[in-house]
Amino acid sequence: MDRRRQFLGGDLVIVLLQRIEHACAWFGRAIGWATPLLVLSVCLSVLMVHLRINTLFAWDFSLPLFGSKITMNGLTDLQWHLFAVMVMLGGVYALHTDGHVSVDFIANTFTERTRRIILILGDIVFLLPFAAVMTW
Repeated sequence: MDRRRQFLGGDLVIVLLQRIEHACAWFGRAIGWATPLLVLSVCLSVLMVHLRINTLFAWDFSLPLFGSKITMNGLTDLQWHLFAVMVMLGGVYALHTDGHVSVDFIANTFTERTRRIILILGDIVFLLPFAAVMTW
């Protein structure tokens, strides 16, 4: 084991990986604050649909990503983009804190070794293909 740690750079590699993991987890915690923005955006879009208002804001110049106005279609697109960012970064945080969904009343009947095997198989079957598709 000591030889392998020396070959890989020892503690330096471990510290580097821990810092990367900590940085990814920070983004996951920070994205939790986007949830109220998403809820507010959905409430606003529901209200505007019932009031039959399509253009929310308009201005005389063009902004990147928005153009010269924000419409209901643009707000709906923004909601989906915000939700996608929340899912992706929130997933990293859940993986980091081991807070992902499991069926606890079934998982608690297994031994620790069996739970770890199921976790590894789940990562191989679900997480790796998902990560490959997202990377592609």
